[in-house]
Amino acid sequence: ATWALAQVGLPDRAHAMPDELDERELALAMVARAIVADPYVLWIEDPIGRFGPVGGSAVLDAAERLRLMEDFTVVLTGDHQSPEARRFVASAGGFRPRV
Repeated sequence: ATWALAQVGLPDRAHAMPDELDERELALAMVARAIVADPYVLWIEDPIGRFGPVGGSAVLDAAERLRLMEDFTVVLTGDHQSPEARRFVASAGGFRPRV
C-alpha cells in the first residue's frame, strides 16, 4: 500500500484517516487503492464529475504518470469535454473507441 500511495504522490499520508484528507488527497487515495492489486486496466469513471475539478485533475495527473511508468491501460469515462479530460486524452494519444 505504501508503494501505491507513493505512486500517486501521497507517500506521507499512509497513516492519515479519511477525514484528515482534502478533496485532492481523497481522490488520489482511491487511485492508490485501485492499483494495489496491480491491475492490467485502470478504469476511471467520470473523475471530474465524481471528485470535482481539483480532485478529478489530480486523479488524471496520477493516471497519466501511472500510464507512462507502469503497464496500465487507462480507461476514462465521463465528461471528455472538460479541459482536464481533454489534456489527459491528448497525452494518451487520443480517443480509443469502444469496440
